[in-house]
Amino acid sequence: MPYRIRKRGNKYEIVRLTDNKVVGRSDTRAKARASIGYRMRAHKKKKK
Repeated sequence: MPYRIRKRGNKYEIVRLTDNKVVGRSDTRAKARASIGYRMRAHKKKKK
């Protein structure tokens, strides 16, 4: 599932592109990118 990071106020939102749903929020862009990485790896493990 593809994700995008969007700045909202002083936080960063993690948005799932398939349905434009906000699935998480982070304090920094780096933390948001790390969270997307965890989500992508977890999604790959579920497929197996």
